[in-house]
Amino acid sequence: MLAALAGVLAWRGAGPAAGLVVFVVAGLCLEALVVSPAVVRKRRAVWADFDERLARAVSRLPPAQYSVFHTWEFTPKAVEKFRSANPDGLVFRDVVINREKEYWSGTSIDVEDRYADFFLSPSSFSTRCLVAWGIDAKKVIEIPFGVDSARFRPAFSVPAQPFRFAFSGGVSRRKGVDTLLRAWEALALPDAELHLYGRVREDVKGQLAAARSVVCHGHVYLPAELPMNHVFVFPSTLEGSAKSVYEALACALPVITTEESGSVVRDGVDGFIVPSCDVDALVDKMRRLYDDTALRARMAASARARAMEFTWDRYARAVVSAYSACILMKRGRIT
Repeated sequence: MLAALAGVLAWRGAGPAAGLVVFVVAGLCLEALVVSPAVVRKRRAVWADFDERLARAVSRLPPAQYSVFHTWEFTPKAVEKFRSANPDGLVFRDVVINREKEYWSGTSIDVEDRYADFFLSPSSFSTRCLVAWGIDAKKVIEIPFGVDSARFRPAFSVPAQPFRFAFSGGVSRRKGVDTLLRAWEALALPDAELHLYGRVREDVKGQLAAARSVVCHGHVYLPAELPMNHVFVFPSTLEGSAKSVYEALACALPVITTEESGSVVRDGVDGFIVPSCDVDALVDKMRRLYDDTALRARMAASARARAMEFTWDRYARAVVSAYSACILMKRGRIT
């Protein structure tokens, strides 16, 4: 993502002469299984320390040089330093959606709204959440993520048996793996396997211990492993826009997922959208794709074509175009 963004900025000739100099702050990787008061305090302490360090770094930058401050984290002190040195600059906030809006970034939504000039949303689900929580819709710019379709591509040949369903990501309840395992138990499909790629979390270990025909791979090289499956299942309860779904589409896997995954899957075209936490709906769609070879083939072809619409280069160009349009709007050149 960041490499593509840097490449497009270079291609566009971004710099002081072009009026587009961007300071990008990558996100911190903070994840917990249980959102307890202790976890919240720990996360806020890490964010605060990160903000302090970033503010010191920003204060050492040449003044009036930067037109955009793009951050994945809530960094108010760094933003204050940026605005002080770059009064004409804009702050873009990439969003990470959490159902509990008060926990979204360890602060309240009204503070976030004042803090950022614009919010970059990766999906319609994220956009609806932001607007429902009180963010001005005019400040939300929706740009879906992308995928490296040269790395993630269909396999030349996949054995017909055993039939393989796949999931990739954190193997946890938040990702809907508990629902997936209940559906898998109910299906009891002959000569079929469920392959889980990613770190197994404590909250599903008990279910996994009793599951049959389930293979836990841990962290592996997904571009080689993922295409060797037949159907991808991602019943997440909460995402911004899961990159694992883009990767599965690029591998020509029909995808069964939820609205909460923030995906670009078209229901009935590239796969199916099911309600989150709905075991029966998941069972129905998994069985349908297991039984219907022709449907699976049509959706596989459509999945690959759909993924090709969402490259990282397209994402980066859209973000840079958003920078430029918003800067021009601030300067009064467009309305």
